[in-house]
Amino acid sequence: MLTQTTFYLTVIFLSVLSNFGLAEKRIEFLDEVDTKDFTAPVVLVEGNGGGLYGTFNGKGDLPGDPLTAGGIFKLSPEGQFEILYRFKPLQDGITTAKKLIIDDQNNLYGVLSAIEGTFYKFTSTGKFHVLTKFPTQNCSAQGINGVIRASDGNFYGTSTSSINRNVDAVLFKITPTGEATTLHDFKSGGRLTPQGLLTESSDGYLYGVYAYTNPSTSRTHRAVVYKISLTGKLTVLHEFDWSESSKGGVGPLGHLIEGRDGRFYGVTVLGGQSRQSSTGGTIFSVNSQGDFEILHSFGVQPSMGHVPRVGLLQSRDGNFYGSTAHGGSVGNGTLYRIDTAGRFSTLHSFDESILSGTHARLYETSNGSIFGTVVSSSLQTRFFRLRETDSSFIRGDCNGDGETGEVADAVFILSANFLGGDQGQCKAACDVNGDGDITGLTDAIYLLSHNFLRGVPIPEPFTSCGQAMISTDRVLGCEEAPECANGL
Repeated sequence: MLTQTTFYLTVIFLSVLSNFGLAEKRIEFLDEVDTKDFTAPVVLVEGNGGGLYGTFNGKGDLPGDPLTAGGIFKLSPEGQFEILYRFKPLQDGITTAKKLIIDDQNNLYGVLSAIEGTFYKFTSTGKFHVLTKFPTQNCSAQGINGVIRASDGNFYGTSTSSINRNVDAVLFKITPTGEATTLHDFKSGGRLTPQGLLTESSDGYLYGVYAYTNPSTSRTHRAVVYKISLTGKLTVLHEFDWSESSKGGVGPLGHLIEGRDGRFYGVTVLGGQSRQSSTGGTIFSVNSQGDFEILHSFGVQPSMGHVPRVGLLQSRDGNFYGSTAHGGSVGNGTLYRIDTAGRFSTLHSFDESILSGTHARLYETSNGSIFGTVVSSSLQTRFFRLRETDSSFIRGDCNGDGETGEVADAVFILSANFLGGDQGQCKAACDVNGDGDITGLTDAIYLLSHNFLRGVPIPEPFTSCGQAMISTDRVLGCEEAPECANGL
């Protein structure tokens, strides 16, 4: 017997299902960019005019070869790709496609790696200025992981050290005028390698990840999440078990991000519930006191993706987005979404036209679109975006003409199911009875019964455009509903 308590719990459960990620995102690929003389861009930032900026790597092999150095590019709001500046290898340094920092005047800041690396400024008028030359103090020019700009106006980053054999790596600070100082020396007696960019927290600390390699075995067997104050005091928050069968994740990679709940989120490339060395990975969170939690294990169902190689993005909708290098429908990787409760969904599986393992970190623009890059099977760069779509449609308007409950809609359903006719762009609208099944006769009969025999009511949204009310509407989807703004 359905008790009152069971009824309310069921209502709450269905409400959660129908509202998780209510604003859907649909992937769109922009035109290929001819990248015959450079490799794919990695990280994007948005300018004041709506354009996206990034760096790319060169393909040359010699220091004097102009193709060895990459450059800075802009992607316009219309999707036009433009190279703004080519680095000069012997003068500027060689890019390793690090994240750019942009200020209110659209000036760009970044780092280049070479025998003598540079911290540079590229102005909105197209002028390139070297602010700092590396190496400086114990900081090597070859292992810089990029920089962030903290709330105090200074730039912070990490680098491996080949200058001082007693120091594995350094965390450095650079002032806006280019004065560089070392904030912390990492010393392990082995080889310690910082991973990804630092993250500044709302508590005033910098958070990051490093891995440690045992010099006697040349195997990485230890990795930690740490925080460090702006005065250089370091605290270890969590240490990963570096065994490939670890359920707690192995090999944290990329950057951490601070969620709206104050916890820090990241990924590992191996480990998790699958316990496989090639099909694992996890999504984890940790707080400022070291409380650690696994939100998701990859590889349990390889078709959902595995081996996440780049960090997460928290969208303005509150969910986290990321990509996997492998897995999915054909094994070439996926795009996924997860919330803070660990509810996970695969948004897209890349097909044979995309090379596996080429997905870059995602970036969200001010209008809610999420951009990323991949490399096509023809070795060309493909920009893509996940665009937020409206959740409105009219149930029963299967042919999309704005009129509900017509005989024409019933005919459209029958034609699609039995005569090979147009399937329509809004499958949720064709689910007249709301049972999640749009094949067969049922929906057409239900619609005709409602209109001519005063049959049972049709679930909302029916009388006008409205949001999905049933969890199966999200499964069916609605790519386009012209009568209701932008579709589901």
